[in-house]
Amino acid sequence: WLVEQNASEKRLPLTLVPTRLYAAGVEIQPEYQQLVVSSIDGKIVFKKSSKKKITDITSFIEEEVKPVLKKMPVSIAGLAVAVPGICNAQANEIIRSVPFEQASPVKIETPLDSTDIPVFVENDVRCWGCGKVAFEKQYDDFLVLLHHFIDDPNNRNRYKRISGGAAFFSKGTPLEGAHGCAGELPGFFRIDEYRSTDNYIPYSKRLEMKHMPKVQEK
Repeated sequence: WLVEQNASEKRLPLTLVPTRLYAAGVEIQPEYQQLVVSSIDGKIVFKKSSKKKITDITSFIEEEVKPVLKKMPVSIAGLAVAVPGICNAQANEIIRSVPFEQASPVKIETPLDSTDIPVFVENDVRCWGCGKVAFEKQYDDFLVLLHHFIDDPNNRNRYKRISGGAAFFSKGTPLEGAHGCAGELPGFFRIDEYRSTDNYIPYSKRLEMKHMPKVQEK
């Protein structure tokens, strides 16, 4: 596969054309959702926000996201799905999500049904960091600490939900702990309130779930 090159031959620079390659990203929260389409250089060409009260992530992708992408005048190279919860990006599934009260794994099918658009799912905080790396190349080693303050529509003086997450990036790559899931750093957060629910998973159990599929099925 090595081919001898003539030293006097001119080299042709190969670059990706920003106006020919587009990617879509959707953040799905129980209280609000955001869909964005951008070129590979970060220019946003489409944005849609909604405040639907949803409980099922896959239904929202199928019923709300897919019709929009199929009507886009540009070709979509891929769809990234950002959700709050513990995700296994390699298996393209959401293992647990406290905000969605999801206690069993949910597989996100790829490609998007009746299209050739590949779908990738990841924890929302890690997605935020990946966007930082992709469009701001000067950032490669950093820690993301993100908090969501969701207003209570029935009481303007309080929040309906406050959630937090973290992700650590080194050399532009999100690192995983032993559990290999969402990337949260447990030392930063109080998680005692989750211990009494079905949504709490100790890190030792997450490690088993990552490397032993039969444990995950249970």
